[in-house]
Amino acid sequence: MARGWLTESPGFTLTGAGEAGRLRARALLGAAHEQIHRGVPADEYAAAVNVLRRMAGNLGGVSDLP
Repeated sequence: MARGWLTESPGFTLTGAGEAGRLRARALLGAAHEQIHRGVPADEYAAAVNVLRRMAGNLGGVSDLP
């Protein structure tokens, strides 16, 4: 709330500045997602994620996240 992005009454609601920040974050994250996944087929990505999940599970971490 220090940035003025939310109001708290009666519940949390984005202000105009908050909505602008949300849209900027969405654009930046979309661009990062596109760059990270460039040239990586969906099946290879899924296989890599599954291997990482098993590795996390082997170390006692949570391996069944969506």
